[in-house]
Amino acid sequence: MAESLNASKGKLAPDMKYRTMSKAKDLVEGKKGIVPAQYIMCETDIQQFMHNIHQADAVEKGMVQTAFFTYDNFQRLEDVCERGMAIDDMKAALSQWCAAASTQGTALYSLKNNVPAGVLGKFDIEFRLPGDDEARGDFEHYGEQVILKTWKEATEEEQKHGRSLYALGEYFLYTGPMRFRKFIFTSRIFQGELPEDITQAIYEVDNQPFPYPAERDFENFVRSYTVQHQAYHFFHSEKGRIMYCAFRKPEDYSPSKMKLFGEIEIKDKKLIFYPDGDRSMPKDFGEVPIE
Repeated sequence: MAESLNASKGKLAPDMKYRTMSKAKDLVEGKKGIVPAQYIMCETDIQQFMHNIHQADAVEKGMVQTAFFTYDNFQRLEDVCERGMAIDDMKAALSQWCAAASTQGTALYSLKNNVPAGVLGKFDIEFRLPGDDEARGDFEHYGEQVILKTWKEATEEEQKHGRSLYALGEYFLYTGPMRFRKFIFTSRIFQGELPEDITQAIYEVDNQPFPYPAERDFENFVRSYTVQHQAYHFFHSEKGRIMYCAFRKPEDYSPSKMKLFGEIEIKDKKLIFYPDGDRSMPKDFGEVPIE
């Protein structure tokens, strides 16, 4: 994981540290749907997620919680473009969540308890406007490409959600890209067979409020345009075998689209992972507690 990602910063403001019972939703029709979560947890970083996901009562009853990476360092324009450093860090964050949620999470729980289990994760990104130094650097490197109109010419909406940049003797509307602030993973774990319908789980991850500093307007933050949905990632495991699919829209989920992600086994008191089920390429997760 890149040093610029700090999962330890993913903590709730004191008034948001709670564990509360969620109101039950209507049961999903059919024998292979996901029943509503019994409670919702809002606390956590990735390490705490891994601890909670192994708890038998949490998986059996269903649990929703959010973990996020704070990414607030200096970012050049090329960093947030394809193959840029920030993009690589985003992929590293997603990879770490996948490992915590699937291989080291529900898959290990499923294998140890001899029950099928799964996890749905919703991946969102919170963006921010570039800082003064970042915007200035963009102008120095890309010139008028990042200042297409003056601040006076900008609409009220553009001024409300944008930023100005002083250049060439006057203020312009900065039109370069926004920067990454947080990579957000809202996860729903459950015990049971591969579901035909995950409507309930999608509803719960879509409506879970994000933990955020108390000084911000919490309700407005939840609906903020700066938080943009990226994709859903779904894992299901049984007898050490892990299936996976990713999709952007809820209606795109189908059990038939699940593909083999890998297999795990406990060998010599260590967690061993075989990517794509290839037994010739074992990966030792010996640091993961399996007791």
